[in-house]
Amino acid sequence: MTAAKLLLVEDDPSLAELLEFRFEKEGYDVRVTADGDEALVMVAEDTPDRGATPRMEHVRVTAPDLARRAVVETLHKRLIYGAVGFCLLFAVLAGRLIDVTVIHPIMPDPAVLAAMKPATSLAPPSPGRADIVDRNGVILAVSLPSAELYADPSQVGDPTAIAAKLAGVLPKLDQAKVIADLSVPGKKFVYIDRNM
Repeated sequence: MTAAKLLLVEDDPSLAELLEFRFEKEGYDVRVTADGDEALVMVAEDTPDRGATPRMEHVRVTAPDLARRAVVETLHKRLIYGAVGFCLLFAVLAGRLIDVTVIHPIMPDPAVLAAMKPATSLAPPSPGRADIVDRNGVILAVSLPSAELYADPSQVGDPTAIAAKLAGVLPKLDQAKVIADLSVPGKKFVYIDRNM
């Protein structure tokens, strides 16, 4: 489909350029002239049917319209410049980031690296907790070390023999209770002695 032809007659070059741009955006095939006689010649050349009369319209563009269009064009240009500037700034920052992290990474001084390493000790941590004291330093509670003896009855073969051997080491041990605890089928955990 061919675009509709539009002959624009305007003696102000800046206004003619603005109107030409506007009508071309709307899809017209625009021809511009500043002379009325030349316009009549152009109409006669472009009209194959000699009896046809071209449609003529007068467009009035006022100063506020031109000012508004100029403001819109200025804002559009500023938006484009701002977007281009932002893209350039982002590209510079991204390039610098790649440069300092991948291409030429900045390594810290070996003394700084050594200072950042935690000091490790092979000595085991001290067992127990600290004493609980009041504001005057009087001890309210202490943690006492204790040991406990337990067994898995499912892994004990002869409860009587085990109880006899344990009684030789722990004289206060109740052998009958130990034999009864180790003889319960299905149990996985039994205390033999607490607070040793």
